[in-house]
Amino acid sequence: MTDDVQQLVEQFNARGYVVLANALSFEQVAALNRAVDHYLERFPLTTREWAKSGSASYQAGDVLPNTSAFDAAIEHPAALGFARAWFGEDVTFEHLSIVIRDPEPNPGEPKGWHRDNTRDYDRRHEIGSVSVIYYLTEVSETDHCFSIIPESHNRRVDLRPEEVKPGEV
Repeated sequence: MTDDVQQLVEQFNARGYVVLANALSFEQVAALNRAVDHYLERFPLTTREWAKSGSASYQAGDVLPNTSAFDAAIEHPAALGFARAWFGEDVTFEHLSIVIRDPEPNPGEPKGWHRDNTRDYDRRHEIGSVSVIYYLTEVSETDHCFSIIPESHNRRVDLRPEEVKPGEV
């Protein structure tokens, strides 16, 4: 394991997240955006492939059975290298989803939260997992796209979304 990857593993262990800045080249981002456009042509937002979430989001829950266009995102050396450094060589990917978020009409409104692990809470520790997120458009810290509760991967792993009110965590 290289020193860079080892440092990322240590950061993830401490914080519960890492940022792989500039992991994708301009060309890779363009190719993934084209793949999203093609997916939308084949499966418009009005089809059952997409779930509407709130007032500004759509999500295609698992695109892998419908196309190989996103295989490069799974096999990307930065993501796969980190996953193998964290879990060992035997890793698998459960799904790959596309999320399209339009500008939020009510940015001050508290949002609900969830865990990406949806297994039974009595079995939370059986299988390790991480989420890899690629932003395909420019975002900033104020764009209200995605939030992380630092250290919740270890310290608060049993925290249930329905038991927490906005601002408590």
